[in-house]
Amino acid sequence: MDIQNLKQLSLLERNEYLTLLIRPLGKGLFTVDESSLTSDYPRISQAIGEVVLNYRVIFHHQTGLGLSDDCYNRLLKISPQPSITLSEMKPFIKMAVNLFAVAEHPILEVEAYKIIGKPFSSNNTPAFFDYSGAANFLNTIGARFLSEVEWEAVVKQGKDILFPFGNSLPDAGELDLWLSFDSQSFMKKATGNGLSGLFFGEWCGDLFKNSHHKNAEIKIGEYVIKGGGAYFWPWQADEWGWCLCAMRMPSGDLVDGTAVLRPALSLSFD
Repeated sequence: MDIQNLKQLSLLERNEYLTLLIRPLGKGLFTVDESSLTSDYPRISQAIGEVVLNYRVIFHHQTGLGLSDDCYNRLLKISPQPSITLSEMKPFIKMAVNLFAVAEHPILEVEAYKIIGKPFSSNNTPAFFDYSGAANFLNTIGARFLSEVEWEAVVKQGKDILFPFGNSLPDAGELDLWLSFDSQSFMKKATGNGLSGLFFGEWCGDLFKNSHHKNAEIKIGEYVIKGGGAYFWPWQADEWGWCLCAMRMPSGDLVDGTAVLRPALSLSFD
């Protein structure tokens, strides 16, 4: 189903559709947030003990993977010599993404602690996992990694934009909220589809390729990391480039091999 099909449904029909859609998920208790049914990105919730994880449903649509020529030209207006490796974000490819759901924010320390215990704490800050720890956590909650194209799809929101918050950098005060490690701050800044906390460096399920070419060299054992604007904060120069939707790096470049985790759910009828 795509957005246009969704818009043709009454609220009752949307609720019935989503209820059937989440029935096969199995692990945990999933419910539809009826207050979100008017949204193009309705919310479903998963109860795991005392923890409730909220997801947004992303319907089938076309998205762009990588940095388009239009976005590159916009980027040059911000900085004539941006600190990016352009070849890693090329070529720009239009792709279809299928129906899935994505967590509204990365897993927090307090959520990880309540679900799996140590080594996490009761802090309301993002939890950092190594790759195997992230995979084990996802297995525990019955979720999966986002793919790189899905990550870009959810932050671009059906548009060709430079940053999840648009085509320009916000002022320092607003940017501080986007990049804060305190969930009570960063949750005040969400994209139109309800996603927040996008800039701590997030695990994707894809092995890292040196470009988006089909036959590009693969870095064995290194996975794609997206969204590092807060990971590299405070910035010394042009590290704002790590807020670009298309920005990416291999997990081998992580400081200590850890990044945050935003669970995804595959959605389909059995």
